[in-house]
Amino acid sequence: MQHAILADDQDIPGAHYYKAVLPADVNAKGAVLVIYTGGTIGSLPVDLADPDSPQVVVPWDEYVRRTPQFAPGQPAFIGCRVDAYAFDKPLDSCNVGPGEWVMMASIIEKHHDEYDGFVILHGTDSMIYSASALSFMLINLKKPVILTGAQIAYLFNSRNDGAQNMVTAIGFANPKLSGVPLVPEVCIYFNHKLLRGNRARKQDASGFDAYYTPNFPPLGEAGNRLFVDERLVLKPNDQAFQVVRRLQPNVLTFDVYPGIQNTELARNILNTKGIAGIVLRAFGSGNIPTKPEFLKVFRDAHAKEIVVQNVTQCLHGFVELGMYETSAELLEVGMVTGFDITPEAALCKLMVLLADEDLSFEERAQKAQRSVAGEMSRSLYVQALKQQKALEVRDDSDPVRLAPDRPIEGNWRGDKVFNASLRLYGGRITLLEDSPHIGIEVYLNTKSGDDLKRNSPNFAGYFRRRVTSVEADKEMIVGLDITNAARQLLNGGDRVSATVRIVEGKGILSWKDSELAVFINERI
Repeated sequence: MQHAILADDQDIPGAHYYKAVLPADVNAKGAVLVIYTGGTIGSLPVDLADPDSPQVVVPWDEYVRRTPQFAPGQPAFIGCRVDAYAFDKPLDSCNVGPGEWVMMASIIEKHHDEYDGFVILHGTDSMIYSASALSFMLINLKKPVILTGAQIAYLFNSRNDGAQNMVTAIGFANPKLSGVPLVPEVCIYFNHKLLRGNRARKQDASGFDAYYTPNFPPLGEAGNRLFVDERLVLKPNDQAFQVVRRLQPNVLTFDVYPGIQNTELARNILNTKGIAGIVLRAFGSGNIPTKPEFLKVFRDAHAKEIVVQNVTQCLHGFVELGMYETSAELLEVGMVTGFDITPEAALCKLMVLLADEDLSFEERAQKAQRSVAGEMSRSLYVQALKQQKALEVRDDSDPVRLAPDRPIEGNWRGDKVFNASLRLYGGRITLLEDSPHIGIEVYLNTKSGDDLKRNSPNFAGYFRRRVTSVEADKEMIVGLDITNAARQLLNGGDRVSATVRIVEGKGILSWKDSELAVFINERI
C-alpha cells in the first residue's frame, strides 16, 4: 500500500497527512486514520547491525514499508484502508503534552466524519495522560479513538508486541472490519485488552501487560475473536461533536506522607505563582493529617480559588469525601472529592476544566466531582438552599423550610442515588435545660401548612443528636443522611426543598448555609 503525502493540509501545523493508494481491485472494509506520534512502536536502532545502538523513530513511509499488514494482496493484509497523520518530529512520549494533545484532537475533529475510527500510535510512558486528556477534550465523541504502542521495538525484532497491538487496535477502531460493536470512546488497547483510557494506569515498565484499569473492567478483549462488552460502553448522544483546544497546564500533583504536616512543603507548593489546581494524593479513603496549621494551607488555597481535588494513593477503592461526617474538616477547607478517579485522569480533567473561562470557581469545583467521560464510578451533585441570614430551629419554633435556588443538575433518576445528605454549614447544637439530646426531623418538598408526619411520603428522616464538650464550642458541618428518601423523591432536574424542625428534647440547632448533596452511582 503506497502512501501519498498531501501537503495542502497545513491547517494542522506540525503534522503531514498521508493517504493510502489502494489498487482498484481491493475491496477494503471501511477506513481508519492513524495518528503517528512516535514511540517504541515506530523505532529502529541507528545502526541496524547493532541492536543495542540508540533507537530512533522512522518516518511513516518507512513504517508502512516494514509493515506487511499494510500490503494489499498479501495474506497478512489488514483489510481496510489506513491513512495517516505523522508528526513532523516524532516524539518520545515523555515529550508529549498539551500542545500535542491539541494537535491530535484537531486532526480527529477535522476528519471525524470521514473515518470509521482513529488509532493513535504513541509511546508507552505518557500514554495514560494522552488518553485521559483526549477523553475530556473530545466532547460528544461518536467514533472510536484507540491509543496503542509497544514495549519492544517491533520493526526489527521478530519477538515483539507492536504488530498485534497495532493490528488489533485497528480492528477495534473499525467495526465494519471486525464486526464488533461501536465503542465511541477514547481507549487504550494493549496486550489483548481494550481499556477505557481515562481509567487506565501503567503497571509494568517493560512487560507486555503494561496497563490495567483497577476500578473498572476491560471494555473488550482480543483472543481468536474480538469481543466488546456493550454494557460497559458509553452511549453516544445526539449532541454535536466538539473539541476543547485550551488547557490550563498549571496543575500539580503531590502526595501526602507521614510528616508532611510538620513541614512548609505543602504551603510552598500551594504558593507557587500561577497555580490553578492541585491533585492531592491522600491516604486511604481520602484522609490527610488534621493538624490545624496543615489544614489552614488548604483553606487558604480555597480562598485563592485554587481547586484541590482529593484522590486516593491506593490502586483500588474510593475517596468518600463528604459522604460521612468523618471528612467534614476537609469539606470545611474546600476540598473536592475524586471518588475512584486515577491521579493522571484527575490532572488532565482539571487542566480542561480550569481553562474554561465561562465557568466560575464554584462551577469548576462542582464539575470536578462529576463523571463526564466515564472516568469515575460516582458523581456528586450539590444544590444550594436559599437563605438570607443565619437560621435556627428551636424546640418551640415553627419548622424552617429551605427553598432551592435552582434545580439540582444532572440527568439521573432516584434509583441511581448512592448516598444523599442535607448539609448545614457553620452548624452549632446548643442543648437547653439539661436536655441530653435533641431530635430532628427532615422533610423534602413540603409546602407551608403541610401536615408533617412520619408516615408522610415526604418524610426524609429522624436524627437524634448529642453534643460533646468539644462540639459545644465549635461550629461544624451537621450532616443529616436522607438517602432512603432521596431514592424515592429525587431526580436530576428537580427543584428540591428541605424542611427542618426539632421534635424532641430542648435545644437550638443553628447554621449559616445549607445544601443538598446527592451522590450518584454511575455504574448502574
